[in-house]
Amino acid sequence: MDCEACNGRGWLKAFNTETKHTEIQRCDACEKYVNDREAVETVVEIYEDMLCMLRALRQDLENNGEMFGTDQRRIEAMTDCINRAKGE
Repeated sequence: MDCEACNGRGWLKAFNTETKHTEIQRCDACEKYVNDREAVETVVEIYEDMLCMLRALRQDLENNGEMFGTDQRRIEAMTDCINRAKGE
């Protein structure tokens, strides 16, 4: 069952009242990550993967006029990226 606080991601976007900035923090309810730093590193990795996939998508659209063509590896990579972003 997914954590209700973070929907299973293990991290939350929160406003830090001391620094007055929005930041990524680990979810203290499910403790999926050891600390805030580990949660941030995971989020950065997920978004770097997503950026890479979006660049590949743009290239496919520019070259072929279609999303990912029939390349099963790219489809699987995008699916994995989406699932990671959702915390699955």
